Amino acid sequence: MEVLLDRILRKTRLHGDPRDVPQLLLIETEALLRHGDPVAEILAALDEDPYDLLAMGARGRGRMTSALLGSVSAGVLHRSPVPVIVFHPSTTSPE
Repeated sequence: MEVLLDRILRKTRLHGDPRDVPQLLLIETEALLRHGDPVAEILAALDEDPYDLLAMGARGRGRMTSALLGSVSAGVLHRSPVPVIVFHPSTTSPE
């Protein structure tokens, strides 16, 4: 699993857009649309099907806003039964 995570992070840095990583690594992906509390729904989905890894984005609002509003990625990260990769927005555009 560590080798896979290293490859994902390396490819993301090289190509800039995390949405392209699954195609670059030939990873099967699935997108779900659910309604309700985001953390609870993501964790429920992880319990319902045998996923190996969760990749999710973060808005990068900063510590103060995140502390006031709560953080979906932090909530999932701390309670997920599978490894989680959180992609943060890029501050530079890809070359």
